[in-house]
Amino acid sequence: MIKNKRQKIYVVMLVSVLSINMYALKVNLYDKQKIVYHFISTKDSVDTFTVEKLHKQLEDLNVKFIDIAIAQFYKETGYKKGTCSELLDKANNLFGLKNAIVRPTSSSGIYRIGKQKYAYYCTWRQSALDYALYQSHYINKNTTKEDWIRFINSNYSTDKNYNIQKVKIK
Repeated sequence: MIKNKRQKIYVVMLVSVLSINMYALKVNLYDKQKIVYHFISTKDSVDTFTVEKLHKQLEDLNVKFIDIAIAQFYKETGYKKGTCSELLDKANNLFGLKNAIVRPTSSSGIYRIGKQKYAYYCTWRQSALDYALYQSHYINKNTTKEDWIRFINSNYSTDKNYNIQKVKIK
C-alpha cells in the first residue's frame, strides 16, 4: 500500500518511466504500480542475491539481451571469480552504473570510490531496475544485439579497452 503523497508521486514517476521505452512490457497500470512498489519495498535481508534471481528479475523487467547484462554483471563485480567488488558489497551496484544525471534512475544516492561517483542502491533488485531504465533510455525496438554490444563497448565504461564480448559465461 502506498503510504503518503510523496511516495505515491515517486511510484507514479517510476511507472511512467517504465512505460516510455519498455516496448515488451505488457501489464496494466495497477500491475506496474505493484511491480514498482515491490522494488521499493524489497529488503535484502529477506531477498538474498543469486545469479538465477538476477536473470529472472531481468526477464521480468523485459531487459533485452540478458546474456549481455549478465556478462556486464560478471565483468563489473568480479562475482564469477568467487569474490565481489566493493561496489557490489557496499552499494548493491550490480553493473557498475555511475550516478545518472540525464536519464531516469532508481538509485537511492551516490557511492564514491576515489573521484568516481557511482549509483548507490538499497537492494540488488533496485540496481537491476536501474539497468532496465538505463537500457530503456538508450535502446529501441530496432536495436540488434550487435548494435547493443557496440554501444556498450564504446559508451559504458571510461576504459577504452572495455570489451563485453571477452567475458566468458559458464
